[in-house]
Amino acid sequence: MSDGAMMTVDAQPPDAAAARCDGGPGMLLYQDRDHDGFGDPMTSALRCEAGPGWSDNNKDCNDEEAEVHPGQTNFYGSGYRSDSNITRTSFDYNCDGSESAAPDQELGPETCQGVLLMLICGHSGFAPNLERAGIPGINAYCGSNIIASCDALLCQPHQMTGEVHYACN
Repeated sequence: MSDGAMMTVDAQPPDAAAARCDGGPGMLLYQDRDHDGFGDPMTSALRCEAGPGWSDNNKDCNDEEAEVHPGQTNFYGSGYRSDSNITRTSFDYNCDGSESAAPDQELGPETCQGVLLMLICGHSGFAPNLERAGIPGINAYCGSNIIASCDALLCQPHQMTGEVHYACN
């Protein structure tokens, strides 16, 4: 492992039957605590068969959340506490290293510009999530429920809190 992380290997001594594994040495498997089919790359063991709670795939980026795994296609308005950074909420549900916005979500205007630009004045959408704004490497809009709009008559900024949250994957 190039990042300096240590791998935990199951220290349980194998019984005689498990050691034989029908003449083979066994398989390197990874613990799958959330039972999503993807194992924790930091917890492995040599075993004869996968069985419940074990996987031959070590690509899970959060083995405490069944909704978090490679290939996840759903989008969520609330994040989860990341294994790698427990002080921050993550929206990287598909373990690709980024937080992608759901399609067709509108971003609110940064400014309202003049009565002649009615298209801009009438525009509204999500404003950045103040808890996430300014943190490098994350999508600042994920989880936001602040709707920013421009009053079309006065073309002045207006914000309100909505019930729907900006969803990410």
